[in-house]
Amino acid sequence: MLYAFGFERVGVVVGDLYFVDPNPGKGQEGPEHGVRLELRVIGCGELTGRRVFERELSADPLGWLGTQLADLDALLASAGFPAGTAGPSDAEDLRRAVPEIVEATRGLLGKVWSGELGNPPAGEAPAEGATAGGPALVRSGWL
Repeated sequence: MLYAFGFERVGVVVGDLYFVDPNPGKGQEGPEHGVRLELRVIGCGELTGRRVFERELSADPLGWLGTQLADLDALLASAGFPAGTAGPSDAEDLRRAVPEIVEATRGLLGKVWSGELGNPPAGEAPAEGATAGGPALVRSGWL
């Protein structure tokens, strides 16, 4: 399992680890297991994905998300990836993680709706339509 937390320019990645050192030091023989934590510098590229309107998404965004993630093969095929793209246990591992992913998404949506997240970067000029001291009119999305 791998967790990734991304921020503006840095990210933290935490994942399980099973490791057999091919050239172990004295007293370090045998496999090792645990958790690996990495701090990474990240960069954002331009969005290149095509957008598709999904009526079901608007009706029940979190239910729609759970349903989509529960069928990895269909999701990959709809995105144009060939069969065999995912690893042998990816679909089952993803199905087990769906409730956690949906809850994380629910938390992020709550923070966007409350105004804590989903805001323009500091120092960015106000969006067209902003009133003096008030928020700009923006399109709001589910996911």
